[in-house]
Amino acid sequence: MREEKLVKGLVSTVVSSVSPDNLFKRMVRRRGDYLEIREMRLKVSDFENAWFVGVGKASCEMIRAFRLHSKVEPKLSIAVVPHYHSGARIEGFLIRSQHPIPGRCSIAATRIVKSILAKAGKEDAVFFFISGGTSSLLEQPARPFTLKDISEITRLLLLRGANIEELNTVRTALSSIKGGRILKKLRCKMVLSFLLSDVVPDNPMYVGSGLTFPMKKDLQKAKSIMKSYGVEEERIKKLDEVVDEYPFQHPELLHAEIGSNMDAVLSASKYLEALGFKCTTGIMNGEARNFGKKLAKEACKLGINEACIFGGETTVNVKGRGLGGRNQETVLSAMIEIEGTNGLVIASFSTDGKDGPTDAAGAFADYKAAIDARRLNLQPTSYLLDNNSYTFFKKINRLIVTGETGTNVADVAFAFRR
Repeated sequence: MREEKLVKGLVSTVVSSVSPDNLFKRMVRRRGDYLEIREMRLKVSDFENAWFVGVGKASCEMIRAFRLHSKVEPKLSIAVVPHYHSGARIEGFLIRSQHPIPGRCSIAATRIVKSILAKAGKEDAVFFFISGGTSSLLEQPARPFTLKDISEITRLLLLRGANIEELNTVRTALSSIKGGRILKKLRCKMVLSFLLSDVVPDNPMYVGSGLTFPMKKDLQKAKSIMKSYGVEEERIKKLDEVVDEYPFQHPELLHAEIGSNMDAVLSASKYLEALGFKCTTGIMNGEARNFGKKLAKEACKLGINEACIFGGETTVNVKGRGLGGRNQETVLSAMIEIEGTNGLVIASFSTDGKDGPTDAAGAFADYKAAIDARRLNLQPTSYLLDNNSYTFFKKINRLIVTGETGTNVADVAFAFRR
């Protein structure tokens, strides 16, 4: 299938372009005793020891790539990854924690990370490697909240479609380590955080709920968000008891964003332009089904050899009992709208290779998808209503499967007409 080959080629190209290895290769240079990170220039001998702390889906790959291109050797290296992570090899400690809902492993991982940070001396540097997934992997509740409170509130917000900004506002309010608070009492000389952003529009402060960005808790906004999504009043009232000790002392802080969703979108655009397509770009957000309709509408406007590309992240308001993810649901919704339109191909995928609780990164649909569905007596609308997009696309053989990619800059959706 010619369309399938093009889709898979685009996905592979995009994932490679935002791999930590390629990103660090472009931004880090070691010249003798100096480390150049874009416009930053650090003298390596100014620090007695370097400590590496990675958190997130891409943390192992980030640490490995930075060591390769910076030639900085750490005193100790630790990476905290989701429980389903394949366990990419790093020369250091690997901790598997819980994602997307924090649990007891998140508390334990936090204790270990804080104990390592406490070992950093006054002449040392701590390098953080932060990517998507960080918010649930490390957790320590702010009094009077409990882990059960945070877990159940997070689960409710996710099920009801809260966006990343809303989630992180609440997460920071309920936590005693987010919003830079993990840096309290740290006595090292400097902290440099490398950020691989899955936040759209791009705002590095929201990556990992601002783990190394000191910020004031917005308790009133957190209250409003929790109320709008139906969190119990008893839990909302607990915010009145939260004591926010801000501002607080911390070491010198530097931040460097190594990549973002825009890098993925630009890569997709370059790939299609090289094949002769004229491309436009935009942001994907909102509820997956609604965005799927928008994507279909934009796709239907395309002329021959034209394409539209969107980057970002949608949400799913789960009401059914099926299996799927936000990208697969987006494509299923769009497919229903474009049925009977020749020449169109629509796809959406997650750059980390995992769309929801499935083994697929996303899905694609061409004008033949509806024909194949009818031949198998499948009703696309019924699958959509049951949030069962994975089962649908598996039956018509249009899943996008990449496996674990080692990166994470949110999602990319695109459509083209040939």
